[in-house]
Amino acid sequence: MMKRFCDMIAIKVNGEDYLVVIGGDGLSSNNEPEQPGAQYSAGGTNNEIHFYKLSSGDWISPTVTGDRPPPIRSFTLTSINNSSAILFGGLTDNGVSNNVYILNFTDTSVNCLKLSNPGGSVQWPKKRRSHSSVLINTSSGPHLLVVGGIRASDLWIFDIKNKSWKEL
Repeated sequence: MMKRFCDMIAIKVNGEDYLVVIGGDGLSSNNEPEQPGAQYSAGGTNNEIHFYKLSSGDWISPTVTGDRPPPIRSFTLTSINNSSAILFGGLTDNGVSNNVYILNFTDTSVNCLKLSNPGGSVQWPKKRRSHSSVLINTSSGPHLLVVGGIRASDLWIFDIKNKSWKEL
């Protein structure tokens, strides 16, 4: 795996442990062709999604359904539970992003759901990249805490269950 500016999480599906690597710059290896269904920008950024099965040492190219993120780098990927994660922000060919994607994994696939900024008076963090995020489990459910980034020094919390943001 020859990647940079990507992100990675650990998941557990059907009792098996996997690493999930998403996006960034660079192909999965020098000897592999482009991943079917993935997109590649002229600058080398991509939206590849790879699973690494720890028990066998095998790399798997999962089937990707739903709203696959565009080629992206410098985002955060945070586990919600053993088989789902949230991707936020990053840098795409269209510039810096503040999009949210909920990813749900099986042992052979990933489904992506994009949550768009509804606009208007709804609170939503500004676009950012190279930020930090962490999952916080509260009595009301999981929340994503996002801080900073390039040209961003604010702090936001995303209620994953209600799909709503609040600036702290």
